Amino acid sequence: AESVASQPDFSASNIKRIYDGYCNFVSLESDLFTLDIPDSYSLLNDRNLQDDAIEGNVERIVSSLFSVVATIGQVPIIRAQTGGPAEMIAKALDERIRESLSMANNVFAEALATQK
Repeated sequence: AESVASQPDFSASNIKRIYDGYCNFVSLESDLFTLDIPDSYSLLNDRNLQDDAIEGNVERIVSSLFSVVATIGQVPIIRAQTGGPAEMIAKALDERIRESLSMANNVFAEALATQK
């Protein structure tokens, strides 16, 4: 929106809609962010939680991490400890990124084009 607004022939009437699709995180500084999910560790490691509650928390974390990755525009190298919530999150995030990459107009297209 800023780059559009700085154009010499800019008119606010030209903008019909602004859509922010990847905002599931809070940027604290240029190189620091939080997912702003209180008690996320205990929510994932509580042995008394039902599977559907854990899966919901994993999905929320994956969605937030994908928002970070999409905003940065870089495909990350994902590593995680096996056999626990970290592995579940890593696998789900990997799947989400691969799904995005399989689409013609994906969030990484510009970054991948500049790497060639």
